[in-house]
Amino acid sequence: MNTHPSESPSPQPGPHFGPHAGPHQGRLRWHSRRALLELDLLLERFWNRHGDALDVELAVVLEELLRQEDHDLWDMLCGRRDIEDPRWRGLIGLLLEV
Repeated sequence: MNTHPSESPSPQPGPHFGPHAGPHQGRLRWHSRRALLELDLLLERFWNRHGDALDVELAVVLEELLRQEDHDLWDMLCGRRDIEDPRWRGLIGLLLEV
């Protein structure tokens, strides 16, 4: 099949949000803004490093974590609170890498 480049099919959306993810990613970024400065800075660095490649599955886990109170989330990040969910442990590992 020979097609002209301008007639090529549009790319299918992949598993990543990508740089133009739209409102869902924007809401997650907004919910990442925290009253606890240390947490706010850590989440901002996370978004700067991983935001463009954040896939839908990881976004679901992030959304769950962001429902936690600031001090509870900070305790998980500092190792003062056990993390039962392995998905949460994986994301917290990514957060701590930044």
